[in-house]
Amino acid sequence: LLKKLKSELSFVIEQVKNLQEETGLTKLLLEKKITIDKSSIIPVVFTGIVDKIMYKEKENTLVSIVDYKTGNTNIDLYSVIYGFSMQLPIYLYLINKEFKNTEVIGLYYQKLLHKKPNINDKEPLENLKLIGYTIDSEELISKIDSSYEDSTVIKGMKKGKNGFYAYTKLLNNKKINEMLELVEQKIDEAINSITNADFEINPKKSDKFSSCDKCIYNEICYRNEKDFVYLKEGEKNA
Repeated sequence: LLKKLKSELSFVIEQVKNLQEETGLTKLLLEKKITIDKSSIIPVVFTGIVDKIMYKEKENTLVSIVDYKTGNTNIDLYSVIYGFSMQLPIYLYLINKEFKNTEVIGLYYQKLLHKKPNINDKEPLENLKLIGYTIDSEELISKIDSSYEDSTVIKGMKKGKNGFYAYTKLLNNKKINEMLELVEQKIDEAINSITNADFEINPKKSDKFSSCDKCIYNEICYRNEKDFVYLKEGEKNA
């Protein structure tokens, strides 16, 4: 297993380097720590460490965010309204605060390790594609991925004669700005709840998920069924 993992990691490193050579976002910030002051009635700082920021300085700074994962890479930006799937939106929020005049191209996870290491077929190349959301501008997409019409870089990125396929995850600037406002709102809500000692029991649940499932305190929690906030799966495309 260790020999296979070593081979896979060598393969992954080579492919990540290849991606960096192909993209037009030639500058990198790695493990970038960003801290912002959120002090109110008490001193508060909010900090994040971004795995990789790919960028290029023009009139505006073109930016893409990549977070490396060894496990689950599901991304659902709709869940941000409930305080879930916050990692990439928070990174975007921090970058927006740290750097002026940024223009976002994409928010991505990149999965590095897999259950069955095997570098002898095409599956690893597919698994290493960036997973996430991309700006809905072909001009900007081409800055990170010249193959975007049938992408070898971004998972699910494909264009036909009638435009991008329905499963391609795209964001417009309006949605990005709404997301930034929502992230700030959620951060402020968390800070206010902590400073006011407000730890209301309000776990989230859907047909496929319950935030109590992996909570180590669920057997001694005083929650009742009425405490659950039910996620509306049907609104995910809103």
